[in-house]
Amino acid sequence: MEDHPQPQNEEAVNFLIALGKEAGLESEVIEVHPGRPVAILSWKGSDPSLPSVLLSNHYDVVPVQKDKWKCDPWAAEKDGEGNIFGRGTQDMKSVGIQYIYALKRLKTEGYQPLRTIYIVCVPDEEIGGKLGMSLFVQSPTFKKMNVGVSLDEGLASPDDSFKVYYGERIEATAEGAAGHGSRFIEGTATQKLMGLVDQMMKFREEQFEKYQRDQHSCGTQLGDVISVTLTSLNAGVTRTPEGKDMEKGSISVNVIPTVAKAGFDLRIPPTENLERFMNMIRGWAQERGCTIDLLSGDFKNGRTDIGEDAKWWKVLKNSMQSINLKVDPQIFPAGTDSRFFRNMNIPAFGFSPINHTPVLLHDHNEYLNEKVFLKGIDVYTRLIRDLSSEQC
Repeated sequence: MEDHPQPQNEEAVNFLIALGKEAGLESEVIEVHPGRPVAILSWKGSDPSLPSVLLSNHYDVVPVQKDKWKCDPWAAEKDGEGNIFGRGTQDMKSVGIQYIYALKRLKTEGYQPLRTIYIVCVPDEEIGGKLGMSLFVQSPTFKKMNVGVSLDEGLASPDDSFKVYYGERIEATAEGAAGHGSRFIEGTATQKLMGLVDQMMKFREEQFEKYQRDQHSCGTQLGDVISVTLTSLNAGVTRTPEGKDMEKGSISVNVIPTVAKAGFDLRIPPTENLERFMNMIRGWAQERGCTIDLLSGDFKNGRTDIGEDAKWWKVLKNSMQSINLKVDPQIFPAGTDSRFFRNMNIPAFGFSPINHTPVLLHDHNEYLNEKVFLKGIDVYTRLIRDLSSEQC
């Protein structure tokens, strides 16, 4: 992840702290890693001995290709229909702001929560959370919070329902013989690697066919199948202007590289046996002379209970039904910071109050309509009230 841009974390945290103070919330900033500050906004409950409600938010976003956007992706421009365009409008700047304004409204209404409420704003979610939430949940600060339930981001929904999600990235490396490109050399790094890539793509096709076949007849969602995406290929010996072979520079097409790498983005549903799946992939790699490295760091995929007796699920579902909103529980098809809570047996629900909106997170021209944004504050106001007043 060394090539990931270094965002202005401190500026983002200062902005969120200022908004929190304006809403009457207590604030704290801790640095879980040099240059990785976490902003914590809190509202003390009348019975702080009860497990708290944590509202999870990440303030980092993914990069953009500016030439693919119809407007400046950093300017939050609004068109004539009230659509606000900008990177993070869906993922997940909108949600963090909605949290704060929902609490501000509850304070204005004179509400006093029974349970303490925390808004936790972290960096690095978009690159796996290794220097963000992963470190924060190990901190003494987090342990003192005594978290009972967490809300995190979900996805937009193109229809009138709201999706509630309850639910790794790997790099393959091959090494082989070097030599001149004019020779028939067996066992090259690229030859080995492409064998593994071919196997992974066959598996991807099987999963895609399963998704297409079952999504209507069995209600299969994208989060119910394993998605495999080849995201990077790296091979080739390069030369400096002086003609010396180097690891970086212009590629020399007549020299066989000794190392080749491929990156895969894997999304594995909680219903899948993760260890068995990874052993299968490592077996494929070993057969072809490749190795597998797990880039995301953790090796778990926990799931939150949504059974009939699951207390927090009932609170969330009843809260939404009380304001005539339809909820649709699904397994999230991507990785979020919720997994760190679920792996600690803390119930975590991925929920963004965004409906009647196409899913555009990480896409060009990401946007959120102003009416949908304001409605989301209404939704969070009710939901946070119900979660924080739960006595059991």
